[in-house]
Amino acid sequence: MMKKILCPVDFSESSNYTVWYAHELSKLLGGELHCLHVFNPGTAGSMVEGAYVSTGSIDATLERIQDHSIEELTKIVKRFEMQDVPVVGHHRTGRPAEEAVALAKELEADVIVISTHGRTGFNRLIFGSTCEKIVRQSPIPVLTVKYPKDWSFIQKNEGKLEIKRILYPVDFSENTEKGLSAAALLSQAIGAELVLGHVVDIRMEYPLLETGLAMTKSEDNVEDSQKRLESMAVGLEGIDVLCRVRKGQPHRSLIEMIEEEDIDFIVMPTHGYQGLSRLLLGSVAERMVRLAPCPILTMRPDHVSPHDPAGQDLEEVQLQP
Repeated sequence: MMKKILCPVDFSESSNYTVWYAHELSKLLGGELHCLHVFNPGTAGSMVEGAYVSTGSIDATLERIQDHSIEELTKIVKRFEMQDVPVVGHHRTGRPAEEAVALAKELEADVIVISTHGRTGFNRLIFGSTCEKIVRQSPIPVLTVKYPKDWSFIQKNEGKLEIKRILYPVDFSENTEKGLSAAALLSQAIGAELVLGHVVDIRMEYPLLETGLAMTKSEDNVEDSQKRLESMAVGLEGIDVLCRVRKGQPHRSLIEMIEEEDIDFIVMPTHGYQGLSRLLLGSVAERMVRLAPCPILTMRPDHVSPHDPAGQDLEEVQLQP
């Protein structure tokens, strides 16, 4: 279970929201939160807004930027440390993705929580940059959080995070069972309903269109898939489980399912519809991360319990009260 959460921060609005989300998730799960900021001298001017000084030596300017980032990280820790969740700040110098993955191993973290938007690339989706690299390289699950257009739901919930329904997309692959266990445990810990969702991919039926068998086969697949989901649900005790089957293109149908079923959170196995034992960037998983309005926990088949990396010598500043 996600007891030790690592959250990289870059002090952008979307990053600040992600820290709030990670902190609330820590409260729900009774865990601890570790916030990481990585000072990257190569991109420091774009990472800390307003901190760049055009006069003086480069070294002096970089030192001021680094000091500013430590101050900002300290503010984040102090903001959350009095709210019943242990919070620790970590400041490192280097490449953000590499340092985040290294710290996750060192801390034996259970999950990395990261914003899909950041300062890099002028607040655009940073796939192709830090977020994508962390998702690809992380030895543990990664929770990607999208900056919401509307914060009113936070006010309605009195500033508290509520996760009422979790979607687990099922493709009946060999990786389904491992991911299902994680989704079920999370649902039980939070007290959320678990929705098992499957999409009958209509693209697989195109060769049958000329034979007139496509419609019959599609309906048979829907009925068979519903039965298989219900069979999976029988073994899940202690949680409320709903089974939903759609026809269409997987990512589009899953997005529709999110809206129709009021989904708050997704556990997404990334060994997916095409049977590839890799992160399906460019396919279902990537499209879901890009388009889904709610956070997505991506899990690869090779995700294992983290361990202390051998021979690591990484400078760290612990920001304790």
